[in-house]
Amino acid sequence: TGHIPTVEQLEAVATPRTKVVMVNSPSNPTGAVIDRGRMAGLVEFVRSVDAYMVSDEVYEEMVFDESYVSAAVHDTDGRVVSIHSFSKTYAMTGWRVGYAVASPEVAPFIRKCQEPTIGCVNAPAQYAALAALTGSQELVEGMRCAYRDRRDTVLPLLEAAGVPAFKPGGAFYLWVDISGSGRTDMEFATDLIQNQKVAVVPGTAFGSGNTGRVRISLATDPGELNEGVRRLIDEVRS
Repeated sequence: TGHIPTVEQLEAVATPRTKVVMVNSPSNPTGAVIDRGRMAGLVEFVRSVDAYMVSDEVYEEMVFDESYVSAAVHDTDGRVVSIHSFSKTYAMTGWRVGYAVASPEVAPFIRKCQEPTIGCVNAPAQYAALAALTGSQELVEGMRCAYRDRRDTVLPLLEAAGVPAFKPGGAFYLWVDISGSGRTDMEFATDLIQNQKVAVVPGTAFGSGNTGRVRISLATDPGELNEGVRRLIDEVRS
């Protein structure tokens, strides 16, 4: 399914106790982007089982080839809660600034959870977020183009070496199949650090079914990224 959930898959696992369905588009770790038609179907499914959807959209500005559609576009009765962040769009990961968009009926419940656990974002971070929103957005476009160029540079390297990788439509990761190494994701990631001095995230960090996958970040220097991918290929072949 291109790492995108289908209504049929949700129907197979939903029960009368299902209250929330969470989606992430563009996705971490795969970079998959849910298109308009598929998203409409997912929102309709949530409505049909009288549940809510939490839509993680923190990579909304990092889309390369496809049209990004927020789940909220299809929300007609306040069932979608959209999550957004300054961390990805404005490279403000350490500032910890984000926000949720919810209906007037749902928002008070979010506030009750947020207030006693977090309080509020510190003032310097709030001013930084304001500057990011009101300043030039050319830097955002520059980052998006840079990530796309890095993707398009290293994917052919992996393909030529016979190492499968999913082509991401957004975010800034590559989801790489290292099953050809004959090792689990944890074994491979450990060997890659020890033998090649390259760090990746083991696939099982994102679910137990991903033992043959690792995640590569594109958010690094292009030269180092290319060299890291070459070393990863060497480790797969070793």
